[in-house]
Amino acid sequence: GESRASTRRRRLFWKLRQRWKLLGLFEIDKEHEFYSLTCDLKEGLRDAIQEVTQSDIQPQLTDEDYSAKLTQGHKGYVMRTYASPVFQHFRQSLGMSEEGYQRSLSACGLYLQFISNSKSKADFFLTNDKRFFLKTQSKREVHFLLQILPKYIQHFQAYPHSLLVKILGEHTV
Repeated sequence: GESRASTRRRRLFWKLRQRWKLLGLFEIDKEHEFYSLTCDLKEGLRDAIQEVTQSDIQPQLTDEDYSAKLTQGHKGYVMRTYASPVFQHFRQSLGMSEEGYQRSLSACGLYLQFISNSKSKADFFLTNDKRFFLKTQSKREVHFLLQILPKYIQHFQAYPHSLLVKILGEHTV
């Protein structure tokens, strides 16, 4: 009985992995080139979101919120989080809990790599629960987003059902 159920689960998981490969999704396991990066990302994102969650949410965003930068040192790398009060406010306006967001980004499960033919040559990752994409960006792209962030947030306040991609955080490792 138990070995039969175990065999059936393995077969189902194998079939699911094969489907992922057809979609361009690959599990980032210990042999994957991005394994250490994604482990660092999970740890850094967990700590950054925890820091934001513990701070008081202000009813109105200020100019300082848009230029806020949180720097956290970790073993072997530094994680910077930009405009965290703004993104926390944005996630909250979307009805997203910080705990659920943190759990999704820092879960024990492995990230998935999404193979894309992006012109920017960016790397895309998908959380294990498949709720969120993570995308690598150039410094130029990061600075551009931070420049337009007030208008970006205003757009979603005016058009809450906009089809624009919802960027939920900006971090550097």
